[in-house]
Amino acid sequence: MSVNVEKFSLEPTQFKAKVEELPDEFHFLNENEIPVFKISNIPNDAKSLAIILIDKDAPGDEMIYWILYNLPINIDQIDPVTVLLGDLGNNSVFERKYYGPNPVEGKHRYIFTLFALKVEKLTPSLDIKASDLVNLIKSNMIEKDEVETYVEIKGSYAFA
Repeated sequence: MSVNVEKFSLEPTQFKAKVEELPDEFHFLNENEIPVFKISNIPNDAKSLAIILIDKDAPGDEMIYWILYNLPINIDQIDPVTVLLGDLGNNSVFERKYYGPNPVEGKHRYIFTLFALKVEKLTPSLDIKASDLVNLIKSNMIEKDEVETYVEIKGSYAFA
C-alpha cells in the first residue's frame, strides 16, 4: 500500500515566487486583479480552505491585505471565479475585498498563505478585526503553504 506524501501546495501561475516581482495587474493602484494559484495535494482530513495576503514589511505591523475563507476543498485553484465560493473577511483597513499590494515606498515582501482547515465553516462576527480572523484561521489549521513575492516602488508616492 502506498501513501501519498506529496506536499500541500499553492503555486502561482502568473509569476515566479520569490524571484519575480508581482506583476502590476495585481497591485492596488493598477487593475487590482486577484492572481491565479494552482492548489494541489489538499490533506484528506481538510474540510475547507482559506487564503490570506500579508505585507511583511509594512510600517509598524504586518498589513493584512486579503482574507478569504470557507472555500470548498473540491477546488484545484484560486481564481476570480473560485473566490466567489468563499467568504471575505475584513482586511487591515476594514474592507471585505481583495486589496492588492500597495507599498508607499521601497521593496516590500508579500506572502500569500493557503490554509487547509479542520472545520467546514468558520463563523466569525462581521466586525472581527483582520488579525483576530487570521488567528482564528491559524487555530483551525491542519496544514499551510506560502508563496512569497515582492513589490518595489522606486521613490515614493502619496495618496491623492
